[in-house]
Amino acid sequence: MTDSKINLLHAFNKLKLTILITYIYYSKNNFRTFAF
Repeated sequence: MTDSKINLLHAFNKLKLTILITYIYYSKNNFRTFAF
């Protein structure tokens, strides 16, 4: 693997983690909205 591919992979994983944390935080704050 080249360095650019590794950097891209790290950036993608960080992005996924950020989205996941944001989703969990948002759903906790708006639990009644997301509760079905």
